[in-house]
Amino acid sequence: MLRLNSIAPGRKLPRTIPASPASLEAIKDGDDFYGKNVILASRVAGKAAGGEILVSSLLRSLVESGVDASLFGDPREVELKGLAGKHTIYAVHLTSG
Repeated sequence: MLRLNSIAPGRKLPRTIPASPASLEAIKDGDDFYGKNVILASRVAGKAAGGEILVSSLLRSLVESGVDASLFGDPREVELKGLAGKHTIYAVHLTSG
C-alpha cells in the first residue's frame, strides 16, 4: 500500500492506495531510484504547469475505484521524452469541499 499525504484538506482522498510490485518497479541505488516508472513519473511531472498536479493513466487506474471521478480532469495524450509512443495523463483537481 502507498500512503498519501494530506494534500487537500476537506477533500476525500484515500489514505492508502493498492499497489502491486509490478506497478511500482524501481531500482534503488543509495539515495537514487532508477527504472521506467521513475522516468515516467519524472516526465509526467515535467508536463505540469505551475501549481498543477498530473498523474499517469497507471496511477489513475490504481486509485479510481476509491475516489470521486471528478478528481481527474479530461485525458491528455502526450509524448514523453525517452518513452515510446503517446501516453495518457490526467490533471488532478484538489479543490476542497
